[in-house]
Amino acid sequence: MSTPETIEDATIQRVLARYPVVAESWGPKIPLREAPSGLINRTLLVGERYVLQRVNPIFGPKVNDDIHALTSHLSHAGLAVPLLIRNDVGALW
Repeated sequence: MSTPETIEDATIQRVLARYPVVAESWGPKIPLREAPSGLINRTLLVGERYVLQRVNPIFGPKVNDDIHALTSHLSHAGLAVPLLIRNDVGALW
């Protein structure tokens, strides 16, 4: 019998498999751990380099376009910021 945790873990692994740069690093089982903080979005640390967030439904998926525009601009200006990674179909979510 599946528990809610194993169902959720399987869903998270399927989501991460859609991001080739992440999937290529670990294969079918990607190491995850809960981030030590966060109030609105569920945040998981993926290995030592990536972060996966389940954005709260109060935000539409298009919020990622705004985040991408802002962080790309800051990165091009020389600031070290986390950048969004596109999935296997080029989407930001």
